[in-house]
Amino acid sequence: ISYKEIPMTGLPVNPISTTEIIAPVPNLQVDTIMTSDELKQNFLYGIPLTNTLGQTINDKAIRFHLDAATAWLETYLQVTIKQKYFAQERHDYLRSEYQNWSWIRLNHLPILKIVQYLVIYPDTQQVVSLPLQWVQTDAEGLSGGLQLVPGVGSASSFIIGMGSTLLPLLMTTSDYLPDLFKISYIAGFPPGKTPQNIIQVIGKKAAIDIMLQISNALLVNGMTHQSISLDGMSQSTSKIPFLFEKQIQLMRKQLDEEVSQLRSIYGGIRMSVA
Repeated sequence: ISYKEIPMTGLPVNPISTTEIIAPVPNLQVDTIMTSDELKQNFLYGIPLTNTLGQTINDKAIRFHLDAATAWLETYLQVTIKQKYFAQERHDYLRSEYQNWSWIRLNHLPILKIVQYLVIYPDTQQVVSLPLQWVQTDAEGLSGGLQLVPGVGSASSFIIGMGSTLLPLLMTTSDYLPDLFKISYIAGFPPGKTPQNIIQVIGKKAAIDIMLQISNALLVNGMTHQSISLDGMSQSTSKIPFLFEKQIQLMRKQLDEEVSQLRSIYGGIRMSVA
């Protein structure tokens, strides 16, 4: 992941001006979770992808269904799967959490990279950019939590009162201050490292949507006619069979079970405490 580097000295920036620091803009992964060929090989093997005119569903349409399935699962699990950038997300100061090495839980997980960590002093509007090497997360960033651990020799260059207290005046006067911290970060899974159980669900959801689309395109060919004649009277009926019905039913059953398992896994992670 490449992003624009900015100075991270840990010293006050613009101590007189109230102009805030602009969040850097990183370059993110924009590819789908899997390729069109991988979806066709692993989840649509043996399924005809051609309509009555002989037109085959193209890779652009398949990528659309993959992105739609990814967004659906992200919303359901409240987990960021495809990389996204969240600029200057605001967090409050709570004394109890600050004393626990400035514990903060970010709104989106897994945390992939912290790009900027700002402290805005309410009395002077002074903006401080904290060194990113101080920021600690769990190994995979799945808890969404981060803490500040000043490095040896770096504390002297920062505004510190006694010991490891970064905000000594606030510690003695306030238990709570709104929006004191602004954190910019990238959430999501690294390229090529999305868990297989998540890929499985996205692939099946996209495959179901594609099979439904193909079924609609093939309805004319799938129509059957039936004629009944009795005592000189006849009746004709038309019936449209639901193509891929058994495949879709089986895949939906598997999908329900697998999504429920994912919900228990990632819901449990979000329930973790510092």
